[in-house]
Amino acid sequence: MENGDELSQVQEYNFEEQTFIERRANNYLPNNLVVSHAKYGRIEQKIFEFFINQIDFEKSRDISSTTGLIIKIPLKYISKHIKYADLKTHSATLGAKPITIEEISVETKKEKFTHLFPFIKIEYNPDKGFLEFYTNPQISPYLFFLEKQYARYKFENVLSFKSIYTTPMYRLLRMHIGQNRNMFVYSIEEIRKILGVDADKYTNFKDFKKYVIEPAKKELADSPYECINFEYESTGKKLRNVSHLTFTILDAITISHREKEELSDALKTITDPDYLSKAASVILARDYNMPNHLMSKILMDGELLTRFVTLDIELNNGVHPKVKNRTAWILACLDLVKKKVKV
Repeated sequence: MENGDELSQVQEYNFEEQTFIERRANNYLPNNLVVSHAKYGRIEQKIFEFFINQIDFEKSRDISSTTGLIIKIPLKYISKHIKYADLKTHSATLGAKPITIEEISVETKKEKFTHLFPFIKIEYNPDKGFLEFYTNPQISPYLFFLEKQYARYKFENVLSFKSIYTTPMYRLLRMHIGQNRNMFVYSIEEIRKILGVDADKYTNFKDFKKYVIEPAKKELADSPYECINFEYESTGKKLRNVSHLTFTILDAITISHREKEELSDALKTITDPDYLSKAASVILARDYNMPNHLMSKILMDGELLTRFVTLDIELNNGVHPKVKNRTAWILACLDLVKKKVKV
């Protein structure tokens, strides 16, 4: 864009300048932008997240589509994470790339899409000491469509990722976590768009898993700032027939539910006294340190035997995480010692 045209366009709009605040822990992004399609490279993602980090959503929640934002970030703040040469190159490419937002039309109930260029101007001025963002006012209604529909995620996390697919995956997971949703389904086509995968890359599902999903999964699990573990399952028996992925976020609640299900299935097997006695004798000798007469008492008493196996299964499934001395705890629960140990 020519300088004269650029200046003219900037002057046509109203702008609201945001106050710079260092070390904001969290970024906030409306859901419509979380699931939008933007093919940003890794450096572009970082620059965009610096921009998002400085938006005061409370101050600007009523901003209109005729008002843009001015956000000025000190260069010394950005230079800790992005080199000058990279900042110069990738701020230009960031400004030239649109965000595609897909919605359902209220009138026709059909899908519609909007291509928006978020920035009118991104200026790197070492004399002023700031990287300056001038946003396109037309993105304001999308940018501030928060209410309860947004993702909150850690700023340090998105700066630390290496794979270009981890940041959009992280924001997507955080969006669902914010809605208390541990399981969700996306078509392959949709998840590719959200993660910014080029149409001609990783078209084979095996490659898509290897180069897109798995690196993101590993980075999120290993993050020192906020780790998120998730699993995914594909539909179809053959790789070429996979059309959708079902994601499950493995937080404490999900793991607890899964452990209870596994425990329930295990308890259903406690029906054969001979099997129980043989299995329990092996477990007692291997995992517990108690006198022979107490082991014999457990094995010879049907009620004690069933209770012992149940408690052992619970221990192995993490139901009693504070237990330090398995033997003492088991004996206390079976009333085979005078005093129960504290857990």
